[in-house]
Amino acid sequence: MNPTYNVQFLIENFLSNESNTEENGWTLMGSEAGSIFGKTKETFVRKNHQDIVDLFNDLKNRRNRIIHSFQFAHKDSSQGIATLVRKTHEQFEIDETFLLTFIKDNEKFSDLLHEFRGH
Repeated sequence: MNPTYNVQFLIENFLSNESNTEENGWTLMGSEAGSIFGKTKETFVRKNHQDIVDLFNDLKNRRNRIIHSFQFAHKDSSQGIATLVRKTHEQFEIDETFLLTFIKDNEKFSDLLHEFRGH
């Protein structure tokens, strides 16, 4: 599942459950994920879906690590990408396992949103 699609789907679920919000789809679509997270978090918590909030926040953070990664060369001259966590200064390689887990968790997030939509 495409992470961008999941953000759009999160916004759709939020708007369909908040009839009295001042937010609209166009404004939210132009917002950064962190801003969207702040505006939608309360709705999902109130509806007993902390799991959606937690997973969205985690995916947002991992997506940022991928987007802000940098290329490096291993000792054997093969190429890799790594990231630096700004707050902790932790540096680590983004490997195939990291990327596959990110994809799998995006699918899980989509499933949670579909389940939420069914309520």
